[in-house]
Amino acid sequence: MIESDHPAVQAAAANLLAGEPAQTLRGIYDWVVNNVRDIGYVRDERGALYALQQRQGDCTENAYLFTALARANSVPARAVAGYVLDDNGLLQAAAYHEWAEFDDGGIWRIADPQKSNYDGRYSSYVAMRLVDNRPDATFKFSRYQFNGEGLEVDME
Repeated sequence: MIESDHPAVQAAAANLLAGEPAQTLRGIYDWVVNNVRDIGYVRDERGALYALQQRQGDCTENAYLFTALARANSVPARAVAGYVLDDNGLLQAAAYHEWAEFDDGGIWRIADPQKSNYDGRYSSYVAMRLVDNRPDATFKFSRYQFNGEGLEVDME
């Protein structure tokens, strides 16, 4: 789903390559923000190539496309899933979200094109997993569903 080796992704990434990695990353972020229309949550993951070709997607496609374009330009990047909190601090299923992160000298920085957040609002993001959909991944997790009277979670 993060098709950084696909020729179309490689060509788009080459067009966004700038002098410094920081300029390249900001250019990738700006391009995704300005060119990929948010169509709201869709259950099926369609991937970075879909977002590039169709110019639309939800948070997943935005995160995957940013990640793919960064990787195609040799910048370490990853997709992350979790929650984005507003002010109340309550995790709600509707707040489940995916965003991208890029490596800036050993520090992972947020790039969230769907929520218009580039390297900011870190206290609002609660990461729950690194997205790894490879068939040989040792840990797989998809959005969950719980039916019942309640769920109690303790985190230490």
